[in-house]
Amino acid sequence: MSKQNTVTAFEEFASPEAVTEDVTTAETADNIPADFTLENILFIPSNKEYKKGRKLYLFFKRLFDIVVSLFGIVIFALVFPFVSLAIVLESRGNPLFLQERIGKNGRCFKIIKFRSMYADNDLAHKEVRGENGFSQAKGDPRVTKVGRFLRNFSIDELPQFINVFKGDMSLIGPRPFIPSETWQLSKNHIIKRLSVRPGITGLAQINGRSNASLEQREEWDLYYVDNIGPWLDLKIFFSTFWVVITKRDVL
Repeated sequence: MSKQNTVTAFEEFASPEAVTEDVTTAETADNIPADFTLENILFIPSNKEYKKGRKLYLFFKRLFDIVVSLFGIVIFALVFPFVSLAIVLESRGNPLFLQERIGKNGRCFKIIKFRSMYADNDLAHKEVRGENGFSQAKGDPRVTKVGRFLRNFSIDELPQFINVFKGDMSLIGPRPFIPSETWQLSKNHIIKRLSVRPGITGLAQINGRSNASLEQREEWDLYYVDNIGPWLDLKIFFSTFWVVITKRDVL
């Protein structure tokens, strides 16, 4: 599916009529107000003070993304020759891994990571799913020895600072899913999830990381969207360092 078709599909999917129909028939929907609209489900009040505060928050969030991502790109540039050499010595091929993900408003983009799996090998294309429903599992035979080391210290994520600088992603936000995983979510979850930029790290990453089930990730992602703000961002940002240092829940 082309980027334009994906965006168009999301816009139709997220229309107020579609949202209202889905929510009012949901088992958990009680006391739906008569003036229910798309703004309600995205939790965006119409008062001017809130909108002004939200714009200010989003401005500084983007500024923070740009500043930190520039610093991250410098680190990426410094380690790139050494990490790339280690990757290709064990498994020849492109040291970088690009994959289509779904971003804000349903826009597709290519996420960039250091390759942690074997390239051009039948093993690399074999579907290996963990108990949590994602295409990951402990002891995944597709992961190389170098790749496992990169994952242990989240070094494989460094190239994503390029995605952040470009505006595809933010430092903090729900992790971007591949299209097939995204469309498995509930309609309301997709609408909320795609109302914000996906992030390098988020609540799911500091509360279970790769061991979290799909349901747990959904809960954490929705909590973030519902409670998005500077203090929550800072909490996630600094908590991420502890998770990386302790190598908690790494596959």
